[in-house]
Amino acid sequence: MTYAKRGNLKLVQKINRSLVLNLIRDRGPLSRADISRITKLTRSTVSEIVNYLIKEGWVRENGRSRSQGGRRGILVELNPRAYYAVGVEIGTLNIIAALVDLRGKVTKRVERLTRREQKKEIVIQRVKKTIHELISISKVSLSKIAGIGVAVPGLIDSERGILRVSSNLGWRNVPLREILENEFHVPILVDNNANAMALAESQFGAGKGIKNFVCVNVGMGIGSGIIIKGEIYRGESESAGEIGHTTVDYNGPICSCGNRGCLEVMASAPAIAKRAIQAIRRGEKTKIYQMVNGNLNEITAATVAMAAKEGDKIAKRIMEETGEYLGTGIANIVNLFNPRVVIMGGGVSQAGNLIFEPIKRTIKERAFFVPAEVVKVLPPALGKDSTVIGAATLVLDELFKIPKVVSS
Repeated sequence: MTYAKRGNLKLVQKINRSLVLNLIRDRGPLSRADISRITKLTRSTVSEIVNYLIKEGWVRENGRSRSQGGRRGILVELNPRAYYAVGVEIGTLNIIAALVDLRGKVTKRVERLTRREQKKEIVIQRVKKTIHELISISKVSLSKIAGIGVAVPGLIDSERGILRVSSNLGWRNVPLREILENEFHVPILVDNNANAMALAESQFGAGKGIKNFVCVNVGMGIGSGIIIKGEIYRGESESAGEIGHTTVDYNGPICSCGNRGCLEVMASAPAIAKRAIQAIRRGEKTKIYQMVNGNLNEITAATVAMAAKEGDKIAKRIMEETGEYLGTGIANIVNLFNPRVVIMGGGVSQAGNLIFEPIKRTIKERAFFVPAEVVKVLPPALGKDSTVIGAATLVLDELFKIPKVVSS
């Protein structure tokens, strides 16, 4: 961190306050003497900043430092309940809204079912209703809510808050920021669900302290969020990370994107269910059929995973195939980006070692041995809430952003 020493007085004051706040957030609790030593700011300047942050509710005093021969300093730490962010995950099967504090902890959560075949207007109305319900049950004033972050599958114009296209939802050019700002009158930030997951894991989960890693989200679709040198890599048109639309089988079925044999059409949750249905229709014997009482439309990836855990040979074969397809796709990411960690989340990851073991084995077989030797494949530390926490983290990042000095 570089602390401002001269220039426009108000801007210097604002920058130094922000830098001290971020220091306390990242490394607190700290004494005023600690802050002065780390920042090289004078004791009086630090005291003035800390007193201001206490008055505004951002930080609070909490005990005293260990004695090193002199008077013990009073420690200050971030007040995690000073403000909150609302995170919203819009999925093909459900909507999740969570109230998240400044430490990334979920304090309240609401989940409501939805269906991808419903009209866009109906789903968006349900999103609004879910957020209103969350705010109501949390009993937190709107003045304490710093903003709402939205994570959604598809290609995003994050600058304008527009969902450009989502094949999973069947939406195009939806101005989510404008729609939700008109409803809630707070800042709205929108990003891809895999990017949101990567952001959450980077700050609060399995990617914390790791500069180069990739999050792969495997559910109804497949996407990835790429972190390079601690920052999300978006690409020129914000379409980086579309691992789901890389080809893993030239002779595979046609994907929603129009290509053939994409990873998404071979290894997503619907692909797992489809292979099980095809096996049953070929006359293969599997307990999956009994588990759904003969109703093939009830078969899901979770059904197949459950049957595999119970030793069903057909289900185990399907999960093995799925892991091999995913491992092939991830091996390409390992070769391209040389990440230290690949975090695999989403509904399919809940199958555990049934899916992780073939993924790891295939990466070893298919990735170049140099990057393959260093990479680890892990589940998200934040579990099923990884994406919704990531949506809220979009807001937290803005809240803690350090003002930039613009040269004239």
